[in-house]
Amino acid sequence: MSSSIVQFNEEIYESQIKKLVRDSMEETLNKLLEGEVQKLTKAVWYRAQ
Repeated sequence: MSSSIVQFNEEIYESQIKKLVRDSMEETLNKLLEGEVQKLTKAVWYRAQ
């Protein structure tokens, strides 16, 4: 009597991992670009709170 108790929906996890990687890369690239802009312009970014 061998029945599966746990089911793994690969499509859901794959899409979640893709989103996580995409968001992480976007954040990293934006930080790198902001740093380059600051170096080139010697300016500080203003962010309203």
